[in-house]
Amino acid sequence: MYQPFILHVSADFPDTVEPFKTKVVGTLLSLTDHAFRHRVVSLNRVSPTSAGLLKEVAAPVPLKIQEHAFDRGVAVSYEAPSKGVRHLTKNRHSLSAINSRLKVLRYSERRKGSTFPMPFRS
Repeated sequence: MYQPFILHVSADFPDTVEPFKTKVVGTLLSLTDHAFRHRVVSLNRVSPTSAGLLKEVAAPVPLKIQEHAFDRGVAVSYEAPSKGVRHLTKNRHSLSAINSRLKVLRYSERRKGSTFPMPFRS
């Protein structure tokens, strides 16, 4: 039986990086597993160390994006300050890289089915 594919991109989904996030989205997926194929990209911002912030002031640091496969998809960790001057810039760069990978997933899903886990390296 055909099941439509739904890709959930969420910063509020319990995963291997942050297992104590709200369970609401997970419950929704469980209740609709019979009707849809769900995959989750769970976003996790990680604060850089103080030394990392100082290096960033001297020269731009390459994006740090890590992936962690879990049963519902992939948890993506990206490094960005929680506030301040570099917060918006780092978030934009990281999320732009993640968006590029999502486009690859969308194409792959259409062609041959789910491809998780997929690389989210920059």
